[in-house]
Amino acid sequence: EGHISPHMLSRIETGAALRQCRVPVTEFRAGVIAGSGSISFEMIRFMTELSPIILGSAWMNNKTQPIAAQNVVDYLMTALDNPGGYGQVFEIGGPEITSYKDLILRYARGRGLKRRMLILPYIPLWFMSFGVGLMTPVPRPIAHALIGGLSHDSVVKNNKVLRVFP
Repeated sequence: EGHISPHMLSRIETGAALRQCRVPVTEFRAGVIAGSGSISFEMIRFMTELSPIILGSAWMNNKTQPIAAQNVVDYLMTALDNPGGYGQVFEIGGPEITSYKDLILRYARGRGLKRRMLILPYIPLWFMSFGVGLMTPVPRPIAHALIGGLSHDSVVKNNKVLRVFP
């Protein structure tokens, strides 16, 4: 809905292009995927582990509906044997909606880390991605795209996935 980041738009366009082919495509759209190997999760992990005070822009209060990496794998595996999902787009997320700020602070608590979040009214995207590029294994251009995608809420608006993949 409305304006989205170039990164999020590229995801939508990729799905549309794949659906133009003759091979049936099932598309799953997720926000933050929580688990080792997820680039979003790795950014959260490294920034939280390394920085006692985490700087963030106002977008840190935006909402997300994180989903466990294992749940994403479960959807992908189930989709292989469920023709009811062929050619469809599904939004997937976990059961809880939270802010990016709370997600980071929850990770810190789970790791036994005392972390503070400092929300500034505006931090340039290039500056944030530069910092992430320095402190994490995530390359700056990828960090730039992912951080830009956090500028809006990322929650499930249509839960038809629960009917097709109960």
